[in-house]
Amino acid sequence: MRGIRLIVGILVFLFVVISVVVLHSIRSEGLSVPRVSICKTQMAWLVNDVLAFQMQNGFFPTSEQGLMALVEIPSGHPNPKIWKQLLKEVPLDPWGRPYILESPVTATPHGFQIRSHGANIDNEDDDIVVDDLAVKKKPRS
Repeated sequence: MRGIRLIVGILVFLFVVISVVVLHSIRSEGLSVPRVSICKTQMAWLVNDVLAFQMQNGFFPTSEQGLMALVEIPSGHPNPKIWKQLLKEVPLDPWGRPYILESPVTATPHGFQIRSHGANIDNEDDDIVVDDLAVKKKPRS
């Protein structure tokens, strides 16, 4: 019985140490790849919430209403007839900036796009975009 407790204690300790190392790596400025993965995951969740909004109301939130339409009743046209709070707050991207909702999108007038500026707000090459329900990193030109 004492041996099992020792093994469980060692496993819990290793789990805690590994978790701290992973979290430190994610927060580290030098490692951008985990941030991109976190960003893509958050954007996939936001896509689901925008689609739920559309199913309830028959339209996507506009660019002006933005993702805040998932948090509070949006003002402006169009007004949702059946509004339900889908998020308590809109998350920031892993670089601490807000996600941007564009709706309608010029290329697909009935769709939407969610964008993160990525690590460098001045460089569009590292923007991460949700388009046509697929999370993808914007290709380099």
